[in-house]
Amino acid sequence: MTEHEINWPYYISWLGVAIIIVWIILKAAGVIHSPPWQELAPYFGAAVAFGGMISTIKQHGDDISDLKHEIKEVHNSMIHLDKEIEIIKDRQVR
Repeated sequence: MTEHEINWPYYISWLGVAIIIVWIILKAAGVIHSPPWQELAPYFGAAVAFGGMISTIKQHGDDISDLKHEIKEVHNSMIHLDKEIEIIKDRQVR
C-alpha cells in the first residue's frame, strides 16, 4: 500500500460500527419505531464491520507475504556479498 492510498477496509469497518451506534441511540431515544425486519439494522452494521475487518486482515497478510519476499531477497544479496568479501580477502592475503 502506498503512503497516500485510501485504506477502504478501515473506513468500511468504522462505517459498520457507526451504523450500529446510531441505530442503538435512535432506538433507545424512541425515534425508531420499526417493524421486525428493520430490527436487523445492527446485524447489517455488524456484517459490514466484520467484512471490513476481514478485508483488513487479508491486506495485512498480503503485506506480510511481500515483506517475507523482500527479506529473502536481502538474505540472498547478503550471501553474495559474503562470497565477494571472501574473494577480496583472499586476494589481499596473496
